[in-house]
Parts: sequence; structure tokens; C-alpha cells
Amino acid sequence: MIFVGKYKEFNPGKDYPSVRNFFSSEKYNGQDKIAYYLRHGKKDLVSSQIPKDVISGETIKMEKIGMNDGVYTWFNTLAYS
Repeated sequence: MIFVGKYKEFNPGKDYPSVRNFFSSEKYNGQDKIAYYLRHGKKDLVSSQIPKDVISGETIKMEKIGMNDGVYTWFNTLAYS
């Protein structure tokens, strides 16, 4: 499967772009649809890792869950961001 979420904040030590490069003060076309899709994938695994907000560093009150759609795979924390 193809991993979605190749940002340096999610993958320390990797030479990926920063998620901050994609911030916008305005919603972009399809944003709600994408977030919905990311939140409703098939659950693969649950991590015991306590998720953190990759920007503020604060703990997120949710489980970190690996998800997929049969082609792509991601963690539910991607939709949180």
C-alpha cells in the first residue's frame, strides 16, 4: 500500500516537506470531503502510542489508529491535523 502522510512532523528524521507548507487561512475545495474520507477508512491497527498534535505538541485525546482504503494507508491523526 502507499503511505499517505509523508510530512516531517509525522516522520522525524525523514526528508519530507513540512505540513506547515500546506496551511491556508481559507478552506480549499474538497477539504471537508477529504477529512471525512480519512476519518472513515478501514481500521488496520491501534497503536499504544499517545498521539500528539504535530504543531502544538499537545496530547490529542484519541487513539492512534492505522487506516486504509485498500490502496492507501494512513494514521487517523492525519485527519486531525
